Amino acid sequence: MIAGRWRRLKTLFHDGVEMPPGERDALVARITAADQELGAELASLLAADDPSASRLMRPLIARSEALLADDPDAAGTLGPYRLIRAIGRGGVSTVFLAARADDHYHQRVAVKVIQRGLDAQEIQRFHQERQILAGLDHPNIARLLDGGTMADGRPYLVMEHIEGWHIDDYCTRHRLELEERLQLFLAVVRAVSYAHRHRVVHRDIKPSNVLVTVDGVPKLLDFGIAKLLDPSLSAAELVSTRPSLQRMTAGYASPEQARGEPVTEASDVYALGVLLYELLTSRPPFVGDSPVAVAYQHVREEPQPPSTHDPELPPEVDAIVMASLAKRVEDRYQSAADMRDDIDRYLAGEPVLAAGMLGAGAAATQVVPPAPPADEPEEPEEEGPPPLTTTILEMTRDPSEAS
Repeated sequence: MIAGRWRRLKTLFHDGVEMPPGERDALVARITAADQELGAELASLLAADDPSASRLMRPLIARSEALLADDPDAAGTLGPYRLIRAIGRGGVSTVFLAARADDHYHQRVAVKVIQRGLDAQEIQRFHQERQILAGLDHPNIARLLDGGTMADGRPYLVMEHIEGWHIDDYCTRHRLELEERLQLFLAVVRAVSYAHRHRVVHRDIKPSNVLVTVDGVPKLLDFGIAKLLDPSLSAAELVSTRPSLQRMTAGYASPEQARGEPVTEASDVYALGVLLYELLTSRPPFVGDSPVAVAYQHVREEPQPPSTHDPELPPEVDAIVMASLAKRVEDRYQSAADMRDDIDRYLAGEPVLAAGMLGAGAAATQVVPPAPPADEPEEPEEEGPPPLTTTILEMTRDPSEAS
């Protein structure tokens, strides 16, 4: 796909995901009337974002799958797996629904294949994702089943195939009450805490990376930009994460991540706070007309407490969310386990620690510096945006510009 067409598709997709279902269908129908292929591609992306695609979108999805079937990647088998159809496509990889090609047993899986033409660093990042997943075994993390290398040398992963909804859609569709939402969210926090104990930082926690199965079990997905913190690994085994090469989703990036500073477990705690904010209010803490504008707010502006949007939310829940969204790392929960324990306290009717953390953080950030001497005029405060990382944000990344 040429760069201009890809940018138009991205714009249409980001517009579509913000629309109610009826308006979304009308958008797809309007685009399809003018450009059938573009409409089919848009329908496929929106359907991947919403597993319960409407009747109007189904034939368009079928058209999109036919287009994807022309892709050489989508033909044939990989090892013992037969590729059925593409179910997702990102900046560096395509995910296919696949099934066992032999008669040993029946199983459907998700096969993630790296795209052609990527540089050595992206390929190494893909290998690193496989290494990370191989070391994780948790009921709320999508399991790695297999992996291998294609005939042309490209690696692939075989994951368990999860049918379900993004966690925010699941909460809305099932009309979950506050306690039910917190219990569901706790399972995600436990998965993140488990990853942290294994020295893995996810770095891209967001609703689209948490699927909830038909049985109500959340599964954390996509460790594609995760970071290993294991000091025993050599420099050659780790993909560089210096600021200029960081990738992120602006709406869920911690202040330090947006500034291009070193990323630790605290960044995942912040992203968990953003996710919880959305599950409680059905809206993100910050919105803007561009990813950079949103990232700027995460660095410089304080979010409104969730109860601003839902006055029925108790102050303890407000405190838990705001403690996880503290700008300074030292003012946040020090681990995902600490956040989990505080939510457990709330559900048990016990006092939460977050309220005290917020008070201490506020005091720490309200210290007034001494006034300058009278003969030395105070320098004006520097204005303008903070030194945000110059990386191309993952959500705006054009596959044709991958580097």
